Amino acid sequence: MPTTLEALVIVALVLAPGYVFSLFAGEVIAFARREQTDTSALLPTITCGTIVHAVLSPWTLRVLDYYRSDTLSAHDGELVLWGTSLVLVIPALLGVATGQVSNIDMVDQLLDKIGLGYIDRMPSAWDYVLRKEEPAFVRVYMTNGQLIAGAFSSQSFASTTPGRADICLEEAWEKDADGKLIRPIAGSSGV
Repeated sequence: MPTTLEALVIVALVLAPGYVFSLFAGEVIAFARREQTDTSALLPTITCGTIVHAVLSPWTLRVLDYYRSDTLSAHDGELVLWGTSLVLVIPALLGVATGQVSNIDMVDQLLDKIGLGYIDRMPSAWDYVLRKEEPAFVRVYMTNGQLIAGAFSSQSFASTTPGRADICLEEAWEKDADGKLIRPIAGSSGV
């Protein structure tokens, strides 16, 4: 029967690789963090963790043999390298690789057929437009009813983090009474 410390280590070694894998894959695939409940994150964490363990299984079996033969302390360096690889390096690499592969046109077309294409993976239309990286005019309606408008281009910035709606437009524009953009505001350093 494992001790409490051993049980915690086992849980960490099971959940941490999957969490890191799914976190990196989610960042590359969806381009933004989606808010998840503990239960909605558990299945991807376990699934991704299983993949990481399958990839590292030969090495894990060797480390397990050291543990069973009570020679683990003679292999400290390998244990640290294995643990770091299991919890951080391999999950991060697999996550980024999975994300990159999903963005290949042919793969994206296949994913699109099952409702997991590029557009489907976007958390919002806002995220989709921002990722296009094309210049655009933006109108921002403030909660007090004020309308701010300007040019969004290479020197602009906008947040894609849920709950944090910041935007910095590189150029503010004058508007007419109907809210139609007329011309850039002279001397504006953005808004």
